Amino acid sequence: MNRRRTIAVLVGALTVLASGAPVSANEAPSKKRAAPPPAPSIVARGVRYQAVERGEDATHDGHAGYVAATRIATGRELWVVRVYAVHYDPNKETDVQDLFIAALKIVNRGRTLQVTDERGGQYGINLKTRAVTKL
Repeated sequence: MNRRRTIAVLVGALTVLASGAPVSANEAPSKKRAAPPPAPSIVARGVRYQAVERGEDATHDGHAGYVAATRIATGRELWVVRVYAVHYDPNKETDVQDLFIAALKIVNRGRTLQVTDERGGQYGINLKTRAVTKL
């Protein structure tokens, strides 16, 4: 290893150690953002509405904003609606681009579920038709 490379490696190691971050021989420090606490679920007319994370598969695209409705008496999931999509820039870390649901609220005399994302965006789910609108 040449002298400049050795110095660069040492400076990098000292920077990591000075940061106080835990260091493992097999693992580099992670810059991942922790997910915020989940939005509290709400109950109306025997149905629990809650924000859910869906894994990436044929029908779900990661941390886009999903809400699920579950009948409390039976525990049966009634529906899942995607409230908004998250469009990821492949040149940035995905965890800093995730957009989680921060709050749920029943409005419009029980006809609409208002969803607020962590950046303050608001959406409405018509509880009869499940149509989503940006508020």
